[in-house]
Amino acid sequence: MTSLSPPKAAPDEARRKRTIAWVVGLATLGLIFDGYDLVVYGTVVSTFLRHPDEIGAVTPAAAGALGSYALVGVLWSVPCSRARWATSSAAARSCWPATPGSPSS
Repeated sequence: MTSLSPPKAAPDEARRKRTIAWVVGLATLGLIFDGYDLVVYGTVVSTFLRHPDEIGAVTPAAAGALGSYALVGVLWSVPCSRARWATSSAAARSCWPATPGSPSS
C-alpha cells in the first residue's frame, strides 16, 4: 500500500532550509533595527518644532536636514565600518582620520 505523505527531504535539504530561515530572519531584524533611529526621530521632531524650549528653536528646514543627515550617516557608516574592521589599515584611513596617539597617526 502506498503512503500519501510527501517524501522526506534529505538532511542536506533540511539544513539548507534552516539556514535560509536564519538568514531571512536576521536580515529582517537588521532592517527593523536599522530604521528604528529614524522612527524615533520622526516621533519627536514634532515636539521639537512646537516647543523651542526643549533643545532650542528648530525650523522645519533644520528638522528635515537632521533627518537627512541621519540617513546619509547610516549609508556612509556601513561601508566604513566594514573597512575599519578590515585587515588593511589603508581601508580604515579612507573613512576615518587618524586620532592623536593612535599607531597610524
